Amino acid sequence: MFINRFPHVTIDPFEVGGLKFWFVYVPVWFSIACWFVGAAWILWQLSTQDAVGELQLADRVEEPNRVHVTNARLAGLVWGMGCVLMFVHIVASYWLQHGWSHQAALRFTGDQSEAVVGIRVESGLYANFAFTMIWSVLAWAWMKDRSMDWRVTRSLHAFLASIVFFATVVFEQGPVRIGSVVGFSLLGLLFIRMVTKSSLQRDR
Repeated sequence: MFINRFPHVTIDPFEVGGLKFWFVYVPVWFSIACWFVGAAWILWQLSTQDAVGELQLADRVEEPNRVHVTNARLAGLVWGMGCVLMFVHIVASYWLQHGWSHQAALRFTGDQSEAVVGIRVESGLYANFAFTMIWSVLAWAWMKDRSMDWRVTRSLHAFLASIVFFATVVFEQGPVRIGSVVGFSLLGLLFIRMVTKSSLQRDR
């Protein structure tokens, strides 16, 4: 997953309980679980509250669309915990997997992308860093219960979802892939519910 993806490789049972297991694998598993929970909560709130998250459709072009999510602090707190776990995963990966070598991390990322999709993309490591930073900013914004520009927020959330999808569905297998497919299916249903409700309200 992210810096430490191991597609088509089974974790050595003797590693379970070791430093790498507890500081590399476990944090990223729980981190992604936090992402799914937070995303599901946001979509649920947007699909149930009045006016779809109080989305104010501007009458004039110069007025940006703003979105405010009821009880967004809960999603922010869950995402905040997920971000902390992701930072733990990143630091532990550099420590235990790459020997504090950034070049080793780049080579590892390239090896993984080449093994899975046949294209060597070492720069994917920076997409993972961007994911973590953007996620942290959004988590802080939700914790502060701030309203945000709907178009920008939608684009950022789409970016996060795409990174999680590739990392957990494309580059992983077994329980991680299955759980992620279930999670994305749930998010898809909530997204359809939100869009449908928004369309119905606009037609009134």
